[in-house]
Amino acid sequence: MPPPTPPPHTRRTFLKTTLVAGAALGLEWGCGTPQAAAPAQGRRLKLALIADLHNDVMPDGPERLAAFLAAARAGQVDAVVQLGDFATPHPRNAALLAGWRGLDLPRHSVLGNHDTDGGFQRTAAAAAFGMPACHYSVVTNGVRLVFLDGNIPNPKVKGYACSLGQEQLDWLDALLATDRLPVLVFVHQPPENCLHDGKQLLDLLAKANQAAGTARILACVSGHLHQDSFRAPQGIPCVEINSASYYWVGGHTHRSMSEEIHKKCPSLASTCPYEGPLWAVLTVDAAAGTLEIEGMQTRWVGPSPQDLKVKMTAQESALITPKISARHWKAGQTT
Repeated sequence: MPPPTPPPHTRRTFLKTTLVAGAALGLEWGCGTPQAAAPAQGRRLKLALIADLHNDVMPDGPERLAAFLAAARAGQVDAVVQLGDFATPHPRNAALLAGWRGLDLPRHSVLGNHDTDGGFQRTAAAAAFGMPACHYSVVTNGVRLVFLDGNIPNPKVKGYACSLGQEQLDWLDALLATDRLPVLVFVHQPPENCLHDGKQLLDLLAKANQAAGTARILACVSGHLHQDSFRAPQGIPCVEINSASYYWVGGHTHRSMSEEIHKKCPSLASTCPYEGPLWAVLTVDAAAGTLEIEGMQTRWVGPSPQDLKVKMTAQESALITPKISARHWKAGQTT
């Protein structure tokens, strides 16, 4: 995770990539009136996921995003989802953000804690990403997708805002009571160990399962930690999608690329970059209650966090790796 004020640096031209597909979407957000959704029953749902691009830190963010979008187009996904810490709404990111908003394929976003670095408002970041609101929901192929904002300020907590807030939790509770569709939840911060009110979220999701009498909550998908992880607190599968770009090592500064690149991108010295971008494809068979992630692997550029003797537990070390694991699970699976 980069420092609060990311540096400007030269951007290479964003590769113009367009994805063409059709999907029925019904938007619902806290202050709006739900539009009628016509979910296509019996179809699988295929989503391309990317997390923590950090375009304000990396010298090649546009190229990493372009590779992801090209793969999404080739894979004929139903939608693409970016999981936060994408890019601040700064003029230096205008080309990348315009390209994201201009996609023909349905695209969704959640806000990350670093998307407002430099004093930007959450609403400005949401507008730059083309989001209808800071939190919202759609129905695609018979699955309800819920996009939450984990960056609500809490006066009792110092540092980055890392809460959902009671108003958003109440909105989600009411939303889940409107139907019995299977649900995928997306939020930048993993609820079990990063959101200050993550337990309330997990309680709410577990309550939805209990009310439905089945494992209605298919998964909660996050980014944020730049790790490759799967947990199931309270029976809710929680998947962490690794960063597209790097692992943050803070004070363990070093040179992994050329001196010229490091001069343009000073915060890069506090990262262990990934050689190639990482992303995942999530396929949901709601009828069967099964989910599958197509993962991928790359290599470190320069020393790894383990080589640099970054303090971590043995369990954390296994999760700090330049890959996204392939996974297959059933709704309600706890391991």
